Amino acid sequence: MERKTVRRSASRGFTIIELMIVVSIIGVLATLAIPYYQKFTARARRSEMNLTISKLRMQFIATYNATSTFPPPTSGTDSTWNPADPVTGTPPLGTAAVWNATAPDWVNLPSMDGAVRMRYQYSVTNSNKTVTLTAQGNFSGVGLYTYSESWSGSDPAGLPTEFPAF
Repeated sequence: MERKTVRRSASRGFTIIELMIVVSIIGVLATLAIPYYQKFTARARRSEMNLTISKLRMQFIATYNATSTFPPPTSGTDSTWNPADPVTGTPPLGTAAVWNATAPDWVNLPSMDGAVRMRYQYSVTNSNKTVTLTAQGNFSGVGLYTYSESWSGSDPAGLPTEFPAF
C-alpha cells in the first residue's frame, strides 16, 4: 500500500497577536486624533460666532453713529437669547436652531441665515451708550464656551473675553 503524504498549505489569515497589535495602533491613533478633531469643530463654531457677532456689531455701531445711542432691548437691559435661552436648554446648547427674527428684541437687527449652534444676547447700559454682545455655546471636547465684547459708542470698551480660550 502506497502512502500518500499530505502537505498542509500555509495557513491564511492573521494570528491573534497580529490583530491585537493592529487594534492597539488604531486605539493610539484615535486617542491622538479625536481631541484635534474636537478642537477643529469647536474652531468652526467659533468662526460662526465671529461672523454673527460681526454682523450684530456693525448694526449696533451704525445705529449708534446715526442716533448717538444703542437701541435698548424691549425686555429691559438684557435682551432675550436668540435663537433660544441656553439656561432653559430648549434647544440644548450645541444643537442647531433657527434664528428667531420675530423676537421683539431682535426685530430690527440682522437675522442669520440657516441654523446657528450658539446662543446670542445683547445688553445696553450707561444711558444707552454701552452695548455688550454675548455668545454661548457647548463644544464637544471643550465644554461650555462664552464670548463677550463691549462697545462704548463706536469704540471697543476693553478687550473681548472668551472662556475657555483655545
